[in-house]
Amino acid sequence: MSEETGNGDDETAAAEAADADTAEGETVSYTYTVTHPDFTYLSSVNGDVIGWIQIPGTAVNYPIVQGTDNEFYLTHLYTGETNSSGAIFLDAGTKLGLQDRNAIIFGHNMKNGGMFAALNSYSSESYYNLHPYILVTDLDGTIMVYDIFSVYSLDTSVEENESEVYLHGFGADEVFEEYLSQVKGRSFYDTGIQVTKEDYIITLSTCQKANSTVRTIVQAVRR
Repeated sequence: MSEETGNGDDETAAAEAADADTAEGETVSYTYTVTHPDFTYLSSVNGDVIGWIQIPGTAVNYPIVQGTDNEFYLTHLYTGETNSSGAIFLDAGTKLGLQDRNAIIFGHNMKNGGMFAALNSYSSESYYNLHPYILVTDLDGTIMVYDIFSVYSLDTSVEENESEVYLHGFGADEVFEEYLSQVKGRSFYDTGIQVTKEDYIITLSTCQKANSTVRTIVQAVRR
């Protein structure tokens, strides 16, 4: 697992996940580290830092930033330095930050497996079974656990697809409820996780291939 040196302390924790290769009812245990970010340090580096995201057992373990547009952090690290890796960033239009009903988070699919490359592995249900949830830490140090409820591909060259998925705010509960039903129905497989209009979700998005308009979408609901 990748770690951000000097940015936070780690503690070891054990977790259980269903393994598709084991007999029904059996589980396998694996060990991972939970990152506790030093937001005082991170904020001194860049005031755009708003949190931290980690998917235990994967390379996803990074600060989250939010800029004034969705272009800058495609080509800049969370420190603000120019780099093709970019950063993990929250949609600039998400007004309530990580407390939005749908916090939309973007990251590149790097050939070296960095940033959000791991999201593409969720096309396999067995991979999901080993990595079924996401941790997001806010600036107060609160760790929010999100259970994945939908995984699918999205061709953003089709305008209606993009406008149907990258939504936030919502207003009326009924609108959010219809949205949840629609995106859950897109999923490659049923994770068994229920989601309602009272919930808060995150939407993670990355390219499937370089210069492709097809995105992998992973959506998860806060416990």
